Amino acid sequence: MDSLHSPLASVVVISYNSAATILETLDSVAGQTYGNLELIVSDDCSKDDTVPLAQEWMRRHGGLFRKAQLVQAPCRGGLVSNINRGVAASAGKYLKVMAADDKLVPDAMAYAVDYMECNGYDFCISAVEVFSSGVAIPRGMVDAYRRYFDNVKESLPEKKRRMAWEYALPTVGAFYTREIFDRVGGVDRRFPMWDEFPFVWKVLHSGCDIRPIDKVLVLYRYSGHSMSQRSSASLYDKAYFRDYRRVFYKFQLPALLSSGRWLKALRRLVSLEAYRLRYNSGWASRFLVRCFDRLKRFK
Repeated sequence: MDSLHSPLASVVVISYNSAATILETLDSVAGQTYGNLELIVSDDCSKDDTVPLAQEWMRRHGGLFRKAQLVQAPCRGGLVSNINRGVAASAGKYLKVMAADDKLVPDAMAYAVDYMECNGYDFCISAVEVFSSGVAIPRGMVDAYRRYFDNVKESLPEKKRRMAWEYALPTVGAFYTREIFDRVGGVDRRFPMWDEFPFVWKVLHSGCDIRPIDKVLVLYRYSGHSMSQRSSASLYDKAYFRDYRRVFYKFQLPALLSSGRWLKALRRLVSLEAYRLRYNSGWASRFLVRCFDRLKRFK
């Protein structure tokens, strides 16, 4: 696509204490073949050297972009606020929001923008490659991301039905228009630790399908430290779990009940409430958790 006539695209890099990885992320953005690109780094009040590193990098490489800007939060506001802040500072027709430890392949923005422009799509998800820096990637994680990408190929009704039960879309590979971001009100501030699900839910229920790009455009770093990567443990981080539970009651439970999937609704409800009891220290809570753990052994 001719850069003189191509629409402006924005890469919004979300950072918090990302000094160890942000330069790799920014280098991958600087290496894009797409000509009409702006870069926004939105930092959520990092305590390490993320900000000075980003500032020095922009001083040296900012001229590669239509605009390169660092926006900082006065105090830590959480992931959702950081995303909305970064997008608000951008001006592109197309948006790519990414964590400050992931990377883009060189033709990611050119391929995604051209694909969406030619087909008139507002939201696409590309295939994702998992990588790490010396940390063993858990067995099955690569296969899981391949299965998640297969879910993107489902029809709009199938995706909506699936999301009532599970969230299994690889949105680390998401590219979308500003129009759809604004139409659904951006990322929902009511769920500060669970940014992806409410956003994607609202996109699908607005009538906008999410289309697959059957090509690896995003490299997802496995470190074992991020909130989502820890979520496979038996007990979620308390704040993360709180929003996970609230999302279930706000979106998934009504959808399951209205579609007649009452047993699935009951199973998920009981499971979530059992986890919630683990955060309480009373004897009754401990007793109920032990009972539930015993019941799980029986099918």
